[in-house]
Amino acid sequence: MSALIQYPTNKQDESYVVPANTSAIRIDAFYNCNNLVEVTLQKGITNIEAGVFYDCDNLKTITIPDTVTSIGNYVFYGSNALETIHYKGERAQWEALIDGV
Repeated sequence: MSALIQYPTNKQDESYVVPANTSAIRIDAFYNCNNLVEVTLQKGITNIEAGVFYDCDNLKTITIPDTVTSIGNYVFYGSNALETIHYKGERAQWEALIDGV
């Protein structure tokens, strides 16, 4: 398995699917990626570190798989356009994940 360390901030794509062989998304990996509107995390990712989507001004939708067991603080800080989080697990799992985030 691998980790996503940094998504290119100047990339023009509006959507991105994190590769299936990714197990973690590192701190600030999508920091200030203002072209992104939608991000899909595939099954297998277990760790979303702090500030991953910090200041993604146009991010509206994200899909998070039920394999995620840890979400860091301030993960969506400054992503004020965020409208929808699709979580693929149970409500109790989600509530446990975001407790204290």
